[in-house]
Amino acid sequence: MLSVYAYRLTFTANNSLRLAKPSASFQPYMGSAWRGAFGMALKDIDFKAYDVIFETKRGAHNPQVIHGSHAPHPIVISPQTQLEHTVQVNQNVQIYLSLFGIGHQYKQQCLQAMQIAGMKGVHGTQYLMVQVE
Repeated sequence: MLSVYAYRLTFTANNSLRLAKPSASFQPYMGSAWRGAFGMALKDIDFKAYDVIFETKRGAHNPQVIHGSHAPHPIVISPQTQLEHTVQVNQNVQIYLSLFGIGHQYKQQCLQAMQIAGMKGVHGTQYLMVQVE
């Protein structure tokens, strides 16, 4: 049976930013930006955790993989806050971080990486992680 753990992370914007109007190359959806920032932070703090989360290989810890050499990634990052064209100082952004199976073994590293990603900035705005539920 596959175990699933979901965490709601609340971040507060430390600076304001006027986003470009949506275009074909940029939409105000933040999921891919957070995932990229998270991945860079995770790789910096724990390469083994990064390898498990982003380079998930088929193996004994992923028996559900039937075809191919890679298993599905054991993580989903899903922003719950829809951004308009401006991010205001002190604006809260909520993100769900879901960890599946072996991914949960790296919970602390993942939470730390999300915190670092926010502090370094996502789409030009720095965020402070203020709550984990």
